[in-house]
Amino acid sequence: MSTTPLSHRRTIPIFKRPLLMMTALIAAISVTGCSSPETESADATATNQTANESSNVANHDAVSAEKITVNTVKGDVELAMSPSPLVVYDMTLMQDLAALDVAVDGMPGSLLLDNLHSKTQPEPKAVGTVFEPDLEALNAMQPQAILVGSRMAEKYNELSNIAPTLDMSIDTANIYESSKQRLHDLGALFGKSDQAARLQQDIDTLIDEDKGVSLKIKALVWSLWLMAIKCQHMAINLVTGLSIRC
Repeated sequence: MSTTPLSHRRTIPIFKRPLLMMTALIAAISVTGCSSPETESADATATNQTANESSNVANHDAVSAEKITVNTVKGDVELAMSPSPLVVYDMTLMQDLAALDVAVDGMPGSLLLDNLHSKTQPEPKAVGTVFEPDLEALNAMQPQAILVGSRMAEKYNELSNIAPTLDMSIDTANIYESSKQRLHDLGALFGKSDQAARLQQDIDTLIDEDKGVSLKIKALVWSLWLMAIKCQHMAINLVTGLSIRC
């Protein structure tokens, strides 16, 4: 690389120096002005999207880390809220979860029916039968929770070694209250308490309507029975000539 001795360098006249400084300043302003409003807007949008994505990830992690304790037939079980993947081995549980629009990732192969899982969620995978779990499929899926009913209750300990397992069998001695409590617990577990409460209200309304119909039917049957008794007495009176007061 060649160099030029200081003695041979050309000296810029003093009266030209302000002009050069002004030219340099104008050039700097021009370069800065090349950044269009569209470019600045795009950069701002990209920055906001990155911030929002980071916030969403943080919120999801916070929800996943939140714990809940559910009282089950086997006692209290602590697990993460909205567990996913989720495996279910009971038909009535599947119906409740479908009504709450909760995604079920695994269920017995024989129960892969449209009315037993949410229409808005992906179709579940087969993980055994209602009596026998497919342990290989379960271990491959690595569920965060397994929900069982009375038919799979005897496999509880075996399933508990794979994931937190909730025995949510219905108390047959008190079906209504047991079913009501289970729906409430499912709503709390999956962050759908309001939806579960509305669903329970709809169920209660149907029960009340059914009770009204049942009472009317019973009253009609009772009236017909009384009429039959009276007709029978009238027939006896006509045949025997006896007077029988009802």
